[in-house]
Amino acid sequence: MDATVEVSSLLQYDTEFTADSVEWCPVHPWQNLFICGTYQLTDEPRKRIGRLFLFSADQSAGGDFSLRLIQQIDVAAILDVKWRQCAAGNPMCGIVDAAGNLQLHQLTDGGILQLQESISVSEEGLALSLDWSTGVQQENPRIAVSDSKGCVSIVDLEESDRVSHHWKAHDYEAWICAFDYHNTSHVFSGGDDCKLKLWDLRMSLETAAWTSRKHSMGVCSIQSCVHREHLLATGSYDEHVLIWDTRQLKRPLSDTHVGGGVWRLKWKPHDGLRLLAACMHNGFHVLDCTEISDEQRIEASFKEHSSLAYGADWCYVQDWKNNLFASCSFYDHLMCLWQTT
Repeated sequence: MDATVEVSSLLQYDTEFTADSVEWCPVHPWQNLFICGTYQLTDEPRKRIGRLFLFSADQSAGGDFSLRLIQQIDVAAILDVKWRQCAAGNPMCGIVDAAGNLQLHQLTDGGILQLQESISVSEEGLALSLDWSTGVQQENPRIAVSDSKGCVSIVDLEESDRVSHHWKAHDYEAWICAFDYHNTSHVFSGGDDCKLKLWDLRMSLETAAWTSRKHSMGVCSIQSCVHREHLLATGSYDEHVLIWDTRQLKRPLSDTHVGGGVWRLKWKPHDGLRLLAACMHNGFHVLDCTEISDEQRIEASFKEHSSLAYGADWCYVQDWKNNLFASCSFYDHLMCLWQTT
């Protein structure tokens, strides 16, 4: 680790239910807002329940941060949350849940989330992950959703029949799916079958356009880089982060061992020069990706969480001089704010 990068723990919040996902709003002027999703399995009756939290973070003139809970919404157990990238209008977020639904919530003028629509994407399984197509191309928004039956669905918000594509992508759980933000006809998926796949929505979906077995265990995180075309990051239970050039997918450009299963990956907003990794049993790490090499340097680590590191994201506020992060962990039901300087 680079000794010049210091990590400071700022604030903590007990989510009560086990926490697995967190995401900062990317849309100005709401970039100080973030959501946190939770998942709880009750005993009697045996049921999966969840809660969606909406928080705001603020910084005083003296530089101290404060955290305010704005809203909490009781829902089915949440597996993933993502905001839509948009240049204008009120922000919208999607959540996927254990009932197999994609829920769309919009931020009102009053500053709270309001349910707009709930779409069934998996009748018999859990909806596990989602990704918006709007990272770069914001017109014709679509949402990719993966589920516990190994399927991937494409939800088209411009069509009356919302689910435009639905196919069997993996033999076991499809842990993750993600658009190529620079070519939204391309969708990547990762499964518990240890396979990373590329699908072309313009072609037959009976077979993948490309399949990789470079990961030795289940593939559970994928993200395309908004600011650096052709860069794709993937992570797995095998504890490795791979960085790919989508033009040359024969082998990854980079392979970094991070010491824990990689549940989520987030490129740094505004430049894509860093990569945040949520590494389950080994906390959260920031990888320096200024130059892509055989192995990326881990420049900062945050290990305040005592349980599975699942959710993590960067704050988009550029006026705050330091990098601000939100992260959450499972069994200790803890959400943290921290920064690097």
